[in-house]
Amino acid sequence: MKKTIGISGGIAIIIALIFSVDQDISGCEAAFPDTGLVSYSNVADWIDPTIKKYKKLSRKEGAPKFRVVWHHTATRLDLSASELCRITNDRFSLGCSYVASIHAGGEVIQVNDFNEITASVRLMNSRVISFAFVGNFENKEIPDIMLKAACKIKYSLEKYAELNPDFEIEGFYVHSDFVNTKCAGKVGSKQLRECGLVSN
Repeated sequence: MKKTIGISGGIAIIIALIFSVDQDISGCEAAFPDTGLVSYSNVADWIDPTIKKYKKLSRKEGAPKFRVVWHHTATRLDLSASELCRITNDRFSLGCSYVASIHAGGEVIQVNDFNEITASVRLMNSRVISFAFVGNFENKEIPDIMLKAACKIKYSLEKYAELNPDFEIEGFYVHSDFVNTKCAGKVGSKQLRECGLVSN
């Protein structure tokens, strides 16, 4: 399938805009106060330039309602986006396994286009959009600044879907909702549910 810049590029733009707005239009600053600034950068064009496989995002073209899935990397907290991509490519041979990684300093780094198929949820990769919290949150809490960044991502995707009926989101989930896995960690998954970042 030929790469398009329509919906995929539009989602990236709205996320970048919402991360850059000074006002708390998302409610995320109020939900996670005193956590510092979060940031968003898109490095999809250079971090993984060779492995490209695309899915449909447009409902008019037959795309499904998408499930947004939160993961944790089960790695050290300071893992870089490029290291994460190398690990997942070594495992699945399909480049980075997530659209973006969320880091301990509040940085969100987009490593794939939104219409790229990523190896993130077994048998569902053409129907999910996956984000990863960098770190192991089985027994430790996800830092509030990372939750604030995820909150802004959720708000951005919901706002984009509201403004663009050609793109639909079914809901927000953790990886273990679909597969027998501990991802996004026992403690992390509980936090995500409690703070409203998971739909069910």
